[in-house]
Amino acid sequence: MRLLLGLAAFGILFVGVFWASSRVSAGESSPNPPSAAAPPVTTTPEESSKPAKRSKNPSSNKSHDYQEHHAASDMRLARKAVLHPDDVAAIWHPADLGADSGPGCPQNDPDLSRLTVTGRARSLYRTDNGASTESRVKLFANAGQAAAYFEATSNRTVLLCIRNGIKGWLKRKGLQPSVLYARLETEPAIGARTAIYLVSYAITISDGTRVEYPTEYLSFQVGRAVGGVSYTMVFSPDGSRPCECELDEARLMASRLYRT
Repeated sequence: MRLLLGLAAFGILFVGVFWASSRVSAGESSPNPPSAAAPPVTTTPEESSKPAKRSKNPSSNKSHDYQEHHAASDMRLARKAVLHPDDVAAIWHPADLGADSGPGCPQNDPDLSRLTVTGRARSLYRTDNGASTESRVKLFANAGQAAAYFEATSNRTVLLCIRNGIKGWLKRKGLQPSVLYARLETEPAIGARTAIYLVSYAITISDGTRVEYPTEYLSFQVGRAVGGVSYTMVFSPDGSRPCECELDEARLMASRLYRT
C-alpha cells in the first residue's frame, strides 16, 4: 500500500504537467506540491482588461496559439465556476497551483489564432494518500469561439497523447505499465459538448505486484466557456468510470457557466 501511494504521488506530477497544454484541456495545470498557505484558485495576475498577447505554450506552433485579452468580469466568472472547497468532499485539501507549463500534445496542433481567451481560472485539490483533482475554465469572446476551441482540442489524437505520454513517463520511472483501456466518450453529457478521457494502466512493481493506475479528464463546452476537471487515482465504487460523484462536480461547474 505504501508503494501504491508513492506511485499516486508520482502520477500527480506527470498528469498535471501533461494536461497543462492548451491543446489538451481547458487550462494550464501545475506539478507543484501542496501548500497550506496557497489559495485554492489561481488566475493570471492582471484582473483588468489588457492588450492581447500570444499564450505561452512551449510545445505549440506560436503562430497557431489563441490570443488572450482578459476582462475583469470574465475573470470573476471563471473563478466562480471552478471547484471550491465547499464543492468537494472533506478528504480533498486545496493545493498550490504554481506556474503554468507543460509539454501538451504536439501531434494535435490546430490553428487557434483567431480565438481570444477573455477569462480563466483553475483549482487543485489533493488527498493525504496522493490522489488529485483539478478543475479549470476558459472563457472566450463568444460561444462560437468556445465551440471551435472544444472541437479542435477534443479528439482521439489527444487521447493517444495522454495514453502514450503517461505510459512512457511511467517507464522512465522504472515501472512496467500496460494499458488496461484508453477511451474517449461523449456521454453522459455534461455540457452542450462533452469529451471524457478515460485511461488506466496496470503497473507491475519490483516485487511482482500489479496495481491499477486510473486517470480521467472530463471536458465540456457551455456557452462561451470550456471547462474541465481531471482526476488521478480515483476509483469508482462499481468499477465503472467516471463515477457519479465526478460527473456531479463537472455538472456543477457547467451549471455556473450556462449564462455565459
